[in-house]
Amino acid sequence: ELDELLQLVTQLEGADPPAELIEALRQKSRTTDAKMLRGEIGQLLQGILHGTERTIGIVNSLRNFSRSTNEYFEEADIHEALDAALLILSSRIGPGINIQKAYGQLPPVNCQINKLNQVFVNIINNALQAIGTEGRLTITTTADAQTASISISDDGPGMDAPTLARIFEPFFTTKAAGQGTGLGLSISQNIIQAHGGSIAVSSQAGHGTTFVIHLPLKKL
Repeated sequence: ELDELLQLVTQLEGADPPAELIEALRQKSRTTDAKMLRGEIGQLLQGILHGTERTIGIVNSLRNFSRSTNEYFEEADIHEALDAALLILSSRIGPGINIQKAYGQLPPVNCQINKLNQVFVNIINNALQAIGTEGRLTITTTADAQTASISISDDGPGMDAPTLARIFEPFFTTKAAGQGTGLGLSISQNIIQAHGGSIAVSSQAGHGTTFVIHLPLKKL
């Protein structure tokens, strides 16, 4: 509709346009809801802008996620890594999932950030799967003189004691066949231990699950 209207407008080049052209323009104007068109164009442009900003964010997060592929330790921002993990998993965060971030004051942590990214993505992804379509995911960070602590909690169905006792066991999984290898938490535990830290989980059936990661602030 806009293209047809503009075609008529572009014919108004002469000083005295023919009456039939003016009438055709009037007729087209009557049948075209210009106000609605302007609104739709604005919405489309906003959608393009939002999509572009989202793409920029994902690219930046992927850059952060994969920037360090060596085995060396380097200082990194844990909050930036957590935010990158959330953005990478954003397609799994539906409108019914409430993300709450309670970030404290964390100094840079000497770590292999690409491996910690694996841990954060794995634990957050597990939490999102436990929540399903509606619930709350809470990420809390704190630090003292020696340790940075990251807590990732969900209000999903939780786990019973026998499941909790095996949660870090290689190849153990509560997921359906084909949906998990049962290695994610085992690998995550190995990564945290290689950093000189610890990872613990608390859960109760019907009352959600909380993972707490402790990382030393001293250099290894």
